[in-house]
Amino acid sequence: SAAERRLAEALAAPLLRFGFAQLSGVAGLGEDAALWGKCEVSAPCRPPEVWDGRRRVYDTEQSNAYERAMNARPQAWEVRLSDEGQATNCVEVAPRVEVAAHQAAERLLRGRNLDA
Repeated sequence: SAAERRLAEALAAPLLRFGFAQLSGVAGLGEDAALWGKCEVSAPCRPPEVWDGRRRVYDTEQSNAYERAMNARPQAWEVRLSDEGQATNCVEVAPRVEVAAHQAAERLLRGRNLDA
């Protein structure tokens, strides 16, 4: 939803700083991992836009595939309800740092033609 997206965008940078500060040294990716912002699961690529005169058009099949990939991507937050006793329930909210990092990096890199 729009509220979730705004919350994720507002908290992405502080969460990344917090998550990386918890690690010893600089956070990096494994040898077989996708580059930041290039993970098709966490941050699917948008379909290319084509201009028809003064109108922007998208391929329907590519747009549908993108929408399905966006709906299937993992959430940047993990929310759990834990029962620590009969009288109290605790809500635990934890960031999935790698997912948030890929999504933030994709937004930063989008449209900048840095693949060359």
